[in-house]
Amino acid sequence: MKNKSVLSTLAQMMEGNKRIKIAVYAGVVIIALLIFFATSSGGSTTKNKQDDSSKVNSQNPQSEVSEAHELEQRLETILSSMSGVGKVKVMITFESTSELIIATENESNESENGTSNGSRPATLSGSGGESPIILTQINPKIRGVVVIAEGASSISVKMDILAATSTVLGVKENCVEVFEMNSG
Repeated sequence: MKNKSVLSTLAQMMEGNKRIKIAVYAGVVIIALLIFFATSSGGSTTKNKQDDSSKVNSQNPQSEVSEAHELEQRLETILSSMSGVGKVKVMITFESTSELIIATENESNESENGTSNGSRPATLSGSGGESPIILTQINPKIRGVVVIAEGASSISVKMDILAATSTVLGVKENCVEVFEMNSG
């Protein structure tokens, strides 16, 4: 019963004095923020492996170029097999490079100055040495596509090329431009 009287007394004081009301609300907000930051800033300080991750740009730009070239060739093959399209050339541009999500280990080190927390990439040991554990790869977002086709002078063929390209690459149609191929 004593808790009820303290709360009711506080409620009466808040109604009567605006400053007390603001101070109580500010205190509640500060406590909520402290709880939020305490729980979201890595509450665990153990030396065990954790499933954190870090983003790293792809290590091999040459493989990305060949993957993009292969994608263009596959699209050219698909489009040229469509009725009325004829020969096709495709160019795809990307907004960025692909990113690898690499697993990391959290570690804490105790010294005279206190405890310091850090992380390093988690690795697997194999016959070729150590290699990082890759959780996933994020492919780059396509910026735009240019398709040049012999049959693009026909509106219906042009619309078919536009729809097929948009569907295959998963981009909006306004990111795809279709042009007629030079006859010379």
